[in-house]
Amino acid sequence: MNIVVTDGYTVNGGDLDWGPISALAHLTKLKFIGVLATRYNTIDTSAAAAFGIAVSN
Repeated sequence: MNIVVTDGYTVNGGDLDWGPISALAHLTKLKFIGVLATRYNTIDTSAAAAFGIAVSN
């Protein structure tokens, strides 16, 4: 199991390209997206569900 924690605001001050991970279809081993915030409205939960990816905060 691999776990990756990112903070889009802190890490991505415009210096990183999120393109490689923007398409859930390419993340075939991804099983869970955890958001370290009150809400997870920044995640396309319908697309995640279609790929069998659980989303939680």
